Amino acid sequence: MQGLVVTFFILSFASFCSCNRLLKENPKTSTFSVVDYGAVGDGVKDDSKAFMEAWGAACAKSDSIGTIEVPQGKTFMLKPIKFTGPCKFSSINFKLEGNIVAPTSTNAWSEGDDKGKWIEFSAINGLLINGGGQINGHGSVWWKSCNALSFQNCNNLHLSDTQHIDSPKGHISITKSNNVIVSNLIITAPENSKNTDGIDISGSNGIVIDKCTIATGKWCTKYFGQLPHLMPYK
Repeated sequence: MQGLVVTFFILSFASFCSCNRLLKENPKTSTFSVVDYGAVGDGVKDDSKAFMEAWGAACAKSDSIGTIEVPQGKTFMLKPIKFTGPCKFSSINFKLEGNIVAPTSTNAWSEGDDKGKWIEFSAINGLLINGGGQINGHGSVWWKSCNALSFQNCNNLHLSDTQHIDSPKGHISITKSNNVIVSNLIITAPENSKNTDGIDISGSNGIVIDKCTIATGKWCTKYFGQLPHLMPYK
């Protein structure tokens, strides 16, 4: 399925409640730019350490909504990286306005790294990722090796308005996560790419995929396990 515009609900045992993602009126926010933590953004230097330090600072805030800022006009190269919770914030916005690229060699994965994942978010509640930026997995270098963007145990997740191109394997993986909205994404890979699924979902409930354009040369969306209910978005 080379090209597809996807708009559907994946509903399960608990109905989705959008109110879980509504923020209080005029909330206090704190912004943590990865550049302030040493990220260069030239597409060559490894900026993983700066991203982790910005995440750590935001995760430790308890009196505000944290925003991780990935600024426009820069390209950040990240080696395998894992953003973990739980955090103290009420919600966090990963504002991807610039670009993120994968390394160009599998040597970036150290011994002990999960070689099936590149960028992972784990055990985070209320995560919002948006901003109009791009994630480029340089997939032709290592097709079939790792998923580009993985979410595990991330409830009340909202992923929107970003571009995902040329993943080494699946572009987006959602596992054991509830009440998730995925909207307005563009996900593309060459027609001859290997196993570059658009969105893989497993062990999750209350998933909404809305107004996403997926052209990946392989599966556009794939659900692992029993699919209780599937209906078009109206």
